[in-house]
Amino acid sequence: MLLAGGVWRAAPLRGEMTQSFLHRVAARYGVGLRDLLAAIAEVGGLSNVTGQTRLDSEVYLNRQARDRVSQLCRVPEDNLRQALPAWAQEEPRKRFAAGPAAQFHHTAEKVVPWGPACPECAARSAGRAEGARLYLEPQQRVCALHRRWLMQVPGTAGRVVELPAGGGQWGSE
Repeated sequence: MLLAGGVWRAAPLRGEMTQSFLHRVAARYGVGLRDLLAAIAEVGGLSNVTGQTRLDSEVYLNRQARDRVSQLCRVPEDNLRQALPAWAQEEPRKRFAAGPAAQFHHTAEKVVPWGPACPECAARSAGRAEGARLYLEPQQRVCALHRRWLMQVPGTAGRVVELPAGGGQWGSE
């Protein structure tokens, strides 16, 4: 079974969206995000997962589901809480009687501004090239080290745009 014990250690990026992190964990195990969540939030053969999976949504887990994820990715729960801003932010609705549960949200009230991680920075942190989405404030939307603009594009995983080289000013002739 998938949750019998993590084979790979999958560490989150600081400030990463929980859904982004779980998508990367699922990819390591060769399954889709929805399949991973079905295994994490399985109770008596039924999946305790609600909501739509969208690229611009966030997923919230209850305590039992968070424990299973910690075991699967071989990262202590405290480390996940520190790295993932939405990790313990909200419990899924009380729709489920018991056991692990997950719930997706994609409204602006529930999902704060985000953007794609700089591909080079993410590869350095994760140890491999992987797309990731981070919660980003407006002043964090440019990776100065790699000269990339990290754009939030609703309905997508974001867009990374290379900035022009040189010290020229915008709009100069």
